[in-house]
Amino acid sequence: MRNRPLNLPKLGEWVLRRMLLYEEREEKLGDFEESFQYLAEKSGSTRARLWYWQQIFLASPVFISNLFYWSTEMLRNYLKIALRNIQKQKLNSLLNIIGLAVGIACCLLITFHVRNELSYDRQFQKADRIFRLTEEDLEESHRHMACVSPVHGLLIQDSIPEIEQVARLFYMQSMVLSYLPQAGEPKRFEEDGGFFADPTVINMFDLNFIQGDPQRALEDVDSIIMTASMAEKYFGEGYPLGKTITVIGPIPGN
Repeated sequence: MRNRPLNLPKLGEWVLRRMLLYEEREEKLGDFEESFQYLAEKSGSTRARLWYWQQIFLASPVFISNLFYWSTEMLRNYLKIALRNIQKQKLNSLLNIIGLAVGIACCLLITFHVRNELSYDRQFQKADRIFRLTEEDLEESHRHMACVSPVHGLLIQDSIPEIEQVARLFYMQSMVLSYLPQAGEPKRFEEDGGFFADPTVINMFDLNFIQGDPQRALEDVDSIIMTASMAEKYFGEGYPLGKTITVIGPIPGN
């Protein structure tokens, strides 16, 4: 009784179909199958499968080389055709190129803008629960500003139970600050970008402290939180806690 024909490895057959040209695919696959069946009856299925994969492995370099060659030739021909069309129809080609460039630039600008908007304040752990109160002028100017009266924070916290905390920030204009060390001349620095803030900003915006107690950092009205670089600028490598900084006044001319 003749043994039932052994099935070809499905993955190997799929690879061969991708490697062979369409017009010779069926003929070559038939030849491979006949040789596979003959070797399986003569030497066993294991030997036949090893032979099958060996043929695929040996044919792979030629297939990759041909694929790279013909892909390169096809790209070269496309470039030649494109250059000829540009030379024949210079005005239309120029308009198409400008339109493509403008379209790509607009797409990139929109992508960067959307990405920036979606990443706004994402560095805070409570970002999905933090909201900014803004003011919109409904008169002639129709201005929309991220600025409201400080009393609004207290009013909305008292009137809206869902609000857990309110943090008010007031931008500090450019100021001259001074520090008098125990020995030496006073140090003066011009600072820009500071804020007067409620103590709740520490918990709301997850401020990390290198030194000091976060629970008591803004307990006093005249207390200050400094970045590590700012503390080093004023005090060197010394311990900044307990030191006093004096506000001289606004920068002259501002």
